[in-house]
Amino acid sequence: MKQNLSMPIEDYIKVVGDESQIREFHNIMPELKEGEGWFISMSCRSKKMTDEERKQYKMTHKEMWGRRVLFKNSFEDFLSVLYSYHQNKKAYPGVFLEQKALVCYMNINPVSTGKALAAFKNRLNEWEYKKIYENASEGFSPFKILENSFHASKGTKHFIDIDIDWDNGINNESETLKAIEFLSNMQSGKSFSLNKDYYMIKTGSGGIHCLVKVSSLREQSINIQKEICEPLNEMFKDKTKEIKINTDGMIPVPGSLQYGEIVRLCSGR
Repeated sequence: MKQNLSMPIEDYIKVVGDESQIREFHNIMPELKEGEGWFISMSCRSKKMTDEERKQYKMTHKEMWGRRVLFKNSFEDFLSVLYSYHQNKKAYPGVFLEQKALVCYMNINPVSTGKALAAFKNRLNEWEYKKIYENASEGFSPFKILENSFHASKGTKHFIDIDIDWDNGINNESETLKAIEFLSNMQSGKSFSLNKDYYMIKTGSGGIHCLVKVSSLREQSINIQKEICEPLNEMFKDKTKEIKINTDGMIPVPGSLQYGEIVRLCSGR
């Protein structure tokens, strides 16, 4: 009997919005070193849900799911991971999967397998101790612990991410151009070397991630918060909620959909 595969589009998760943007972003991704990988995941953001939806799904902040670690450099493999999320919503029971709240994140710097496995081993040892001596509960998922260990285990640091969160109602296009101009006009002796190397990513909600290449800085020990974030905060003090260094390093993937809007790589040097 032939299987009926025709199902309403609303029954499926969609992640890829613009393959050309994904390819353009992949072109600036550095090569992975031995033992490194790209940590990619999906998230549902509770701030995009109604009070009733948050109560029903018992969410207060965000839910991360569909974690992947990609150990290959090719564009085809990267794109394949993003398309792997195009599934029927029944594949992830108990998770709020409306497009208005979904975002695909990745860590802009690679993760380290060696560090992740060491952290995982420590967590297992802690759990065994608690299980034997402190009667810990059995609610333990080694797979989730391993995924979390990869998420937190940083490899080579290529980028510093400056996160600009505009106030609601601000003309994001014009203000983003001003931020780009600010970075472009910074004197080479101040923060950047002669090769100003950065990329601007516009999120689905209109915010900005400015990825500054570590190799382009005058000194790797430079105080980014003082020399770049604080001047930007002063320039846009009445127009932003916050400008900060994104220490977590997770950004929405350009070319993917965030809250139903395409994330775009809008400028670079």
